[in-house]
Amino acid sequence: MHALRHFYASALLDSGENIKALSTYLGHGDPGFTLRVYTHLMPSSHKRALRALDEVYKAADPTADGPQTAQEGRNGSGPAAECRRPGGVVVLEYRR
Repeated sequence: MHALRHFYASALLDSGENIKALSTYLGHGDPGFTLRVYTHLMPSSHKRALRALDEVYKAADPTADGPQTAQEGRNGSGPAAECRRPGGVVVLEYRR
């Protein structure tokens, strides 16, 4: 039974469940106890950040904005027009 509880806790922590909710699910009276017991199973903040960014990029519309949009502006067909200034500086001016 202990191994099953440990597996349950590790699966929830890996999926991002917070320690207070996990403490309630496991029947612990103190979230601090749950944290002390299961802290080694918590994904690092680096892993959580990478996972969060992966989810943002998966949900994003790849055609909405990005390199393609900037490329469209170069030929005048998109929302931006290229303008060269003295000294070779390229400035993108956006048209609405």
